[in-house]
Amino acid sequence: MSLHGKRKEIYKYEAPWTVYAMNWSVRPDKRFRLALGSFVEEYNNKVQLVGLDEESSEFICRNTFDHPYPTTKLMWIPDTKGVYPDLLATSGDYLRVWRVGETETRLECLLNNNKNSDFCAPLTSFDWNEVDPYLLGTSSIDTTCTIWGLETGQVLGRVNLVSGHVKTQLIAHDKEVYDIAFSRAGGGRDMFASVGADGSVRMFDLRHLEHSTIIYEDPQHHPLLRLCWNKQDPNYLATMAMDGMEVVILDVRVPCTPVARLNNHRACVNGIAWAPHSSCHICTAGDHGGEKLPHLRPTSPRDPCPRDFLPWPPPVSATPTTSHHYETLDKDAAEVSSTADRWDDEDWDSPEQEAKSVLTQQDDWSAGGQASRAGQVSNPDHKSLESDWSSSEAEGSWEQGWQEPSSPEPPPESMRLASECNRGGPEPNKATLLLPYPHVPAHS
Repeated sequence: MSLHGKRKEIYKYEAPWTVYAMNWSVRPDKRFRLALGSFVEEYNNKVQLVGLDEESSEFICRNTFDHPYPTTKLMWIPDTKGVYPDLLATSGDYLRVWRVGETETRLECLLNNNKNSDFCAPLTSFDWNEVDPYLLGTSSIDTTCTIWGLETGQVLGRVNLVSGHVKTQLIAHDKEVYDIAFSRAGGGRDMFASVGADGSVRMFDLRHLEHSTIIYEDPQHHPLLRLCWNKQDPNYLATMAMDGMEVVILDVRVPCTPVARLNNHRACVNGIAWAPHSSCHICTAGDHGGEKLPHLRPTSPRDPCPRDFLPWPPPVSATPTTSHHYETLDKDAAEVSSTADRWDDEDWDSPEQEAKSVLTQQDDWSAGGQASRAGQVSNPDHKSLESDWSSSEAEGSWEQGWQEPSSPEPPPESMRLASECNRGGPEPNKATLLLPYPHVPAHS
């Protein structure tokens, strides 16, 4: 970016109306280009195409065109190489595809699957397939999802360059469908998920539409408004409920069991987006005007999948490790660890001394056994294992049946068992020590 002087860090653009929808262009030849949709409580609404003027370092409006009703979503064609026509899609009462030119924007096609009626079911959202840009999926309040196929052809007279047809339409939910998103799993073309007013997240495969998979249901059956797939790991997605203050992270390999619940917001969440470069970072926005950038930690360097939630930046009490993760140890756990180390140092002898002790015990054992068989006890205070065995034989034999041994006496209070100290390891009930990356409580 060739700018005079120091480059600005914050660029600002003020639209003449309330902005409801927004999307970045990904074409390499159209840098820093945005599409903005208005929210005006009238039939006539607007869409603006805004670009950055690198000379003046300001965002300016390149083009404005009318749009019936507010756009529930708008999206540029996912063309990162610039080989497809410069298209923009919008959803509202219908799905519209626009062709963007240097001086004007014109409507290429209007996709309507209910041509036999003058009424339509409004579209709540849509998604553009990144692997196959000829595929789009829409969600509607009529409980259905529709997969559209685009076709491009030669310009002949007044025939539009782009046209579309319905590839398939399915009843996705029991109630309204609020969002749809394609997954990068399985090649990135055929799998998609949707959320709806019935409080469920459902996954579909275009190759097997006879069934779907419910991967999550809200415990209170609250409507789920949005979902977003992890851009680096297609096993994970995020969703949020209506008027909810948390974001639910799901793993499609473990249905109906959330991996994490991000609940740092003080008001309802209204936006989520995964980082494009990392599988462990997600940005969330809420009605309280704040943004959160949680960090989902991997369990090991070989497993880049998020397993636990760590607020970002980390708490002051956390201590960084060499792997750039954060671990905390509570006071009790530290005391147990230090006590176990002292126990190891004080109560365990050298290997030579331990060997001598074992031999001495064996000699005492043999001597006690011989004295027992002779009917004499050399030391009345010493009870060897052999003498205990002889006394048991005197009381009863194996043929008389097994007899429950008497319960052992508890050890003195000053004595600590090896199972308690765990030879320097963590106590079993200390979950924070057993996890490779212990959970850090979220800070508001």
